[in-house]
Amino acid sequence: MSYRQQNQRREREELEAKLVKQNEELISELADTMFKFFCIAGVLGAAATVSFYFQHYLSPRGSPLFRLPDGCGGGSEHAALNSTMFQLSLKALRSLPSTGFPEVQHVAAPPRDPNDPRTWTEGEDGIFRVNSNWWMVAVNNDMSGVRGSELRDWFEGVNCSDKYRWWHPMDHQYGVWLPTGEAGGRVSAEVREKNGGGLMTSRMGQTHRVIELIGGRPSFLDIRFGPPPCEPSACTKLEEDGVELMLSAEITSHEPVVGLVSVGRFIHTLRVSGEQSTLHSRFVIGRGVKCLSDTWTCRAFSLFLPLVKSYKLSEVTVKSIFKHCREEMTVLGRVIRHLSKIQRM
Repeated sequence: MSYRQQNQRREREELEAKLVKQNEELISELADTMFKFFCIAGVLGAAATVSFYFQHYLSPRGSPLFRLPDGCGGGSEHAALNSTMFQLSLKALRSLPSTGFPEVQHVAAPPRDPNDPRTWTEGEDGIFRVNSNWWMVAVNNDMSGVRGSELRDWFEGVNCSDKYRWWHPMDHQYGVWLPTGEAGGRVSAEVREKNGGGLMTSRMGQTHRVIELIGGRPSFLDIRFGPPPCEPSACTKLEEDGVELMLSAEITSHEPVVGLVSVGRFIHTLRVSGEQSTLHSRFVIGRGVKCLSDTWTCRAFSLFLPLVKSYKLSEVTVKSIFKHCREEMTVLGRVIRHLSKIQRM
């Protein structure tokens, strides 16, 4: 064999060895890619399965907690009124203009002190991110023609899901008051006078268990009403300044697997000046979040609290709360005015 033939044979063998190595690397890379793909698909499939299981088997919606008996009753008279009021509230909701959201303001301290009653009726609409940790939402709704006594009668009389849906026909799904003695009972006029005078309702101490859509997602909430967070003298001063009703409540959420979680509170303050009525709503969201259940899942929730807050109490969620409040309180004003008109007939 000549020297030239030996070189050609060696080059051919080197080329074949190079091609074999390239094929091996390609096969290895393809196998690695397929492995990653199946791993990701497996994780996504497992997540979807767990999510489906939670929603259909562990969701609070199917729990006895959210299957308490409604108090509306039946009869043709209730059915006729329910149909009329639902259509009225639906028409009112659809007629609302789309106003958008106020720009989120990042602040080091809340612009209005949630513990100072003098600030509850001050300022414009706003969404505030306080110290990159919690949210304050301020919504002012025109409720002209509605007096404090009428708004009080509404809260004391909204005793079933049918009436609760009049308040917001799209977002409100279910709403009942927990039985007396289970989570606080209704209070007497004497206790009411001692704890805030005419500013509060006899629902103080009771819990309203509701399902409502916030941003299209169902929220399973316990809303426990309490006395106005002000001293009797400060409450009296508010009454002298035109405040006719104040609704203060703590908000807790029923979370699948985790249990009951405290997420915030709100104060609704109705100020009346002549024929002009304004409901000033102030929400404190994400401040003092804590799990109230004594379970290992609750303790795990506490370990991942910052991550959970960033997901569950995001800017999108808070804007949805602003939108929901704007819609429900505007609709409620029209519902109350219509009910008052019916009662006068």
